[in-house]
Order: sequence, then structure tokens, then C-alpha cells
Amino acid sequence: TLNAAGNRLSEVHGDYSQADKLKAFRVNGNFLAELPPLEGAEALEEIHAMGNSIVALPSGLHHFARLRWLLIADNCIEALPAALLGLLALESIVAYNNRLTDVPLGLGRKPGLQTLLLERNPLSPNCLMDLLPPPSSLGTLGLDSQQIATWAATPSSGCQREDADIEPLPPNVVSGSCDLGGDLP
Repeated sequence: TLNAAGNRLSEVHGDYSQADKLKAFRVNGNFLAELPPLEGAEALEEIHAMGNSIVALPSGLHHFARLRWLLIADNCIEALPAALLGLLALESIVAYNNRLTDVPLGLGRKPGLQTLLLERNPLSPNCLMDLLPPPSSLGTLGLDSQQIATWAATPSSGCQREDADIEPLPPNVVSGSCDLGGDLP
């Protein structure tokens, strides 16, 4: 485990080519604008990078076949790479409070994904149409009331209501999960 959380870092340097046993990379609460490529850390199971200024995820995510948890909330991320769909071990994506307008098509239906938290992102109506209703295999889909209202106002949603009090929402759609704090992996 590499734990550099809360150290006011603006960069994380290092040669990870020999980091074949590194399982967790924790850099929450720093000032990072980007994550290092982490090439060589193929055993990585957890990336904790919440509360930084990250704009994009590294291009080599497809190498992390064992990645289970991707915790990237409270950043400035504008897009999630389609490579996430190919990560078979991925169980949790915590990406609330970013700048996401879309997520890869089918992400909410990705086999094995249990948690997808996307509150406080300006998700497009098309993205919301792809996410809702979620399959029962997805344990928790976190959306906020504005996102639900946007989805409900989309003619093809079948709701066509202006208020966010859409009933019934599936039980695996929650709002406010970004306030769970300690309940995250």
C-alpha cells in the first residue's frame, strides 16, 4: 500500500515498474492535477484519489485487471474512460462531485459492478437514460435530485414530470450517498 493521503502533494513521482505487489494507491486530499501512470502496478486493487484537482484518469487503466475500487470523488474529472468496462474485478466507482457529463455507455450494466456513485455531476439526459432504470445486479446507483429531475423531464423516460418526486424509483437508486463518508470501501 502506498498511502500519501493528506500531504498537500501537487505531484506524485516514482518508478512503479517494480511495483508488481502494490495493491492500494491512496492519495486522497492532496492537490494533484493528475495521477501518475502507475505502469508496472498490475496487482493494484484500489485507487483512492478523492479530494484532489484531477482532470483526467491515466490512459493505462486497462492494465489493472484486479482493480476493484476506483474512488475519485471531489475532483474535476470530465470523462471516465471506456476501459473501465473491461475491468472484470471492478466493484465500486465513486465519482461524485466531478464534471462528468457522460459515462461510458453500459457502465451501469457492467457485470460485477456493485456501486456507482455519480451525484453532483452535470450528467446529460442521454447519459441518464442509459443509467436509469438500473439493473437489479447494480447494488447502488447514486444520483442526486437534479439528475433524477433531468431524467424525468426527458420525453423518452416515460415519466415526463417536472418535479423530482418520481415514484417509484428502483430501490437501488439512492440520493445523498456522497454524504456516506465512512461507509465507502
